Amino acid sequence: MGLDKELVSKVKNKLIKPEDALVADRRGLLAELATAISSAEANIDNVSIERPDGGSVLAMFFGVQVRDRHHLAQVMRALKHVPEVKRVSRART
Repeated sequence: MGLDKELVSKVKNKLIKPEDALVADRRGLLAELATAISSAEANIDNVSIERPDGGSVLAMFFGVQVRDRHHLAQVMRALKHVPEVKRVSRART
C-alpha cells in the first residue's frame, strides 16, 4: 500500500493506472470517490477494497483510465479533496 506507480497498460489511447487510496470507512464513500474520479473526467476500470486491520480504515485500489500523467495527478487531487481520504498514491505493478 502507498506504493508509487508506473503505467500498467494502454487501451485505446488511454492509460490505465491503478491508484491506492487509504480511507476512513463510512456509508456512501465509494460513491463519493467514484464521483470525484468522474468529475476529473476519468473512467474507473476496476475497484478492489481491503480492510487491512479489520477496523474502520479501508485500502481501496482503483484501476482508472487517464490520458497521461498530468490527468492522473488531477484525479489524485480530486480524491484528496474527499475528507475521509488519508492517502492517495500510485501503485507499482
